[in-house]
Amino acid sequence: MVDEQGQAVEYATVVLLKGSDQVAGMATDDTGRFVLKVPSGEYTLSVQYLGFDPSCGRCRSRRTTTWARS
Repeated sequence: MVDEQGQAVEYATVVLLKGSDQVAGMATDDTGRFVLKVPSGEYTLSVQYLGFDPSCGRCRSRRTTTWARS
């Protein structure tokens, strides 16, 4: 995860929701990376970090997936 200047966003909170239930979650590491392992389905990905507006988006996994972002 990076900001508008391309700098890593360290220790942001990343949460995957199915409806209002949290399915997975973690903090990004010191390079802005995170990994989530989830079964197939439709989810909402929520990212929060102090000083930034929260960001949410819908996403879909067609099979059990490991999501890794940098």
